[in-house]
Amino acid sequence: MKGFKRRKTNLVAFLMIFLLLGTSFPIKGGAVQTGESNLNPLEGKVDPKVMQAFEKNKYTNVIVELKSQADVGQISNQAGEEAKKVKVTSYQEKLRVRSAVVSGLQTNAEQTQYTIQKFIQKKKSEGKLKDDQSYYIVNAVSFTSTKEVLQEIAAFPEVNHIYLNERHALPKPKTAGVQKLTSELPWNLEKIQAKKAWENGLDGSGVVVATLDTGVDVNHPSLKKQYRGLNADGTMSHTFNWLDLVGDSPAPMDTFGHGTHVTGTMVGYDPETGTRTGVAPGARWIAVNAFSENRALDTDLLKAGEWLLAPREDKGTPHPEMAPDIINNSWGGSSTLNDWFRWVVKAWAAADITPVFAAGNDSNG
Repeated sequence: MKGFKRRKTNLVAFLMIFLLLGTSFPIKGGAVQTGESNLNPLEGKVDPKVMQAFEKNKYTNVIVELKSQADVGQISNQAGEEAKKVKVTSYQEKLRVRSAVVSGLQTNAEQTQYTIQKFIQKKKSEGKLKDDQSYYIVNAVSFTSTKEVLQEIAAFPEVNHIYLNERHALPKPKTAGVQKLTSELPWNLEKIQAKKAWENGLDGSGVVVATLDTGVDVNHPSLKKQYRGLNADGTMSHTFNWLDLVGDSPAPMDTFGHGTHVTGTMVGYDPETGTRTGVAPGARWIAVNAFSENRALDTDLLKAGEWLLAPREDKGTPHPEMAPDIINNSWGGSSTLNDWFRWVVKAWAAADITPVFAAGNDSNG
């Protein structure tokens, strides 16, 4: 009897341990429901800000970044090596590299977005998803959906991370537009000894700079002549030179002033007075307006980054040969860290486009 009781006690203890282990480590493939809004089973794919947004709204706009991102560095290097073999000019080599980068990005997106795009269209037809868009500069899609749909998409193995489509502020300049001077150089140009560079023929001639900002006042006297869209006969062509993601203006304009301000810092020159207010007055500019009332959506910044890599014609065909050489991003500081934008910058760099960002720009541009 004593042996039986001892065996019975051991059996009970074993069963208790088994049950405790079972509650701590569920069988693979099962799910523990700990709350309606819990996304722990999705292994941290969804940013917490997304779930916070769902607490207030039935639909939320997000950016879904896929795991497969094109190796733009390798694409660029390979295209450059192939161009050197056929002994093309440096300009032709640059165009070949840019075309290869854009083509590689597009191919990667087309090949890896098929399944998720099919699912998106299905949910869209059911009225559970809307505002869908796809991108290739970052292999990503964006849309507005219910939480249930987002949970399904987050479970796709090709999904890397899901971000909330946020808005970002822009610093307001003390003066709207470019200050018109009539004598000495602005203090900033004196500090960097810009005059010495100009005397040595380095004034930006042959270079195209882009402003990703609030737009640009194309009729400003210190900027009009430098606009790449200005034709020899005085008319203007805005295709490849201007994109308005906010107000859909057909010609460059700036109701806020910040974009005009920073463009003047780059290329400002008044032909009537001979006054130079820009570091590179010989350069030409193009622009994208992505900011509305001090703020820009992440998706608009994504669209802007893609357009600047390969400006599109009216029918939508990208033209990497029309890309700028430098892209200025004079934005304000933000506590938000959006890793997806790294892919935008990497694509620019691989296409031999120099990205320039403001550092500590949290007051005036």
